[in-house]
Amino acid sequence: MRLKDIPDGTRVFIDANIFLYPALQDRRFMTACTAFLKRVEAGAVQGFTSVLVLNEVLHQLMRMELARSRGASLAEATRYLQANPEAVKKLTLAWKGMREIRAIPNGTVHAVNEPVLWKSVEHSKIFGLLATDGAHLAVMEALGLTDMASNDPHFKRVPWLKLYQP
Repeated sequence: MRLKDIPDGTRVFIDANIFLYPALQDRRFMTACTAFLKRVEAGAVQGFTSVLVLNEVLHQLMRMELARSRGASLAEATRYLQANPEAVKKLTLAWKGMREIRAIPNGTVHAVNEPVLWKSVEHSKIFGLLATDGAHLAVMEALGLTDMASNDPHFKRVPWLKLYQP
């Protein structure tokens, strides 16, 4: 199913790539993700995410911004940022992107506590997901959510999840 097909009033967990496509001006998915995020901002759809998602978004924005500006690989950008803290301070896209995400009034950010962590381990093992994706499911379960906005097809392995993609 597509993001545009999410019914008004739906409570949806938002994965990192939905925030990243507009911030990085991805030609394929930017329009669909921007329209969806505007629906969240307007309150038509109730958006939820986690601190893990937002941490992933910031990390990727930092790496991608530097990689683009220097013509470097993501691995080179990561090493450069680690070795040059002044370069981190001078980033602009990363900080702008996080300000925009923070401005979404109806989005709710949830922490990952110890019970959620242990549930995420179970989800990773049961569904064959990497740790962070297992944590996303555990947060969703803790919030009583079954709808997810993500472009990660491996979530299709989760039978109770309704996945909406750009």
